[in-house]
Amino acid sequence: MVTRIFILDDNLVFEKMLVEILEESRILLSPWKFEIVQGLNVIQFVEFIKNNEIYSSDIFFLDIDLNAYYSGIELGEMLREKNEKCEIVYLTSHPNKAITVINRKITPSGYLIKEFTYEKNKKSIQSYLLKEKENYPVQHATKKRWTTVRYGNSDHYIHYDEILYLMSMPGYKNKIGLVLKDEEILVNGTIKKYKKSLEYEYLCKDLKAYIINTENITSISRVNEIVTFANREQLEMGKRSIDKLKNFM
Repeated sequence: MVTRIFILDDNLVFEKMLVEILEESRILLSPWKFEIVQGLNVIQFVEFIKNNEIYSSDIFFLDIDLNAYYSGIELGEMLREKNEKCEIVYLTSHPNKAITVINRKITPSGYLIKEFTYEKNKKSIQSYLLKEKENYPVQHATKKRWTTVRYGNSDHYIHYDEILYLMSMPGYKNKIGLVLKDEEILVNGTIKKYKKSLEYEYLCKDLKAYIINTENITSISRVNEIVTFANREQLEMGKRSIDKLKNFM
């Protein structure tokens, strides 16, 4: 799953600097994939927290001294109510604010002191992200990235990154649907068989009729019962199945 990195700072110049640093860091952090979310004001951010799923993989860079109705500390408490494991990084010019955060039991994953120069800020942010990168399974190399599927009369190599999901096909004997980023094909076999043969840490095999590559999911709506993938493909699923999928993630 693509990591979402949120930035909320009332200093628009500093926020823009953070975005530039993150964009510059993509190659350094490869193959870790992340999406930058910025440009929200405090009210919009609060509404986002209330109305959207907060994932454990989400990272929030929050200005601790927001000049707004809500402080960064209060926003941190809201995030903790939605997800106890998401990463919160406080941006501050005052290191002593850490005591207040500790007393509020927000347990952020870090504090970054705002510096005056681009290079100093880049050094601290990249240092933090490189440590975070090690916590994401996709970064641990040498795992199998290819599999084979059989359709027609021959075997075909498929890169795991290309898979969105596999699904059972009622009415088809010994056939299942394989949905890739750019095509859909019928392949030989059963869901049960592929649950045993596919070896990829991001594949959710907890659903009866589906195998889903969570690495390619961009959003999940339990209310609308829709899973959206990186290529904007959408899959309708019941709430119980969505709960199983979210528990896996």
